[in-house]
Amino acid sequence: MKRIILTLACASIFGASATFAQDTTRTKSQTPQTPTQQQPTQSSDQLRNDDLKGWTQVQSSDIPTPLRTTLSGTQYNGWDQSGTVYKNQNGDYSLRMGTGSSQKSYYFDKNGKAISKPNNKPDHK
Repeated sequence: MKRIILTLACASIFGASATFAQDTTRTKSQTPQTPTQQQPTQSSDQLRNDDLKGWTQVQSSDIPTPLRTTLSGTQYNGWDQSGTVYKNQNGDYSLRMGTGSSQKSYYFDKNGKAISKPNNKPDHK
């Protein structure tokens, strides 16, 4: 009787250990991370929202004529249907077109001339 119980106990332990040995979710090896992987990253949507700090949305009717002329170019085709125009405190403008990862931003001065991304700090002249 003792041999039967001992045999069953050994078989149970062996079966359980074989089951856990095949479970790869419990024994994932941890790979060392480089310092860049440990830093939290921001989503592209969050970065775009951070880019809009200091900008206010401009209604289509309030867009100045020089900027409207620039936006009539083929590069900005469809801006009036799928784009949003913003203005910062310096008088610079930003056009956002597209959605998600395909969203693009364009920047313009108050005369409608394309510029690189402006500084959002107000001019102190």
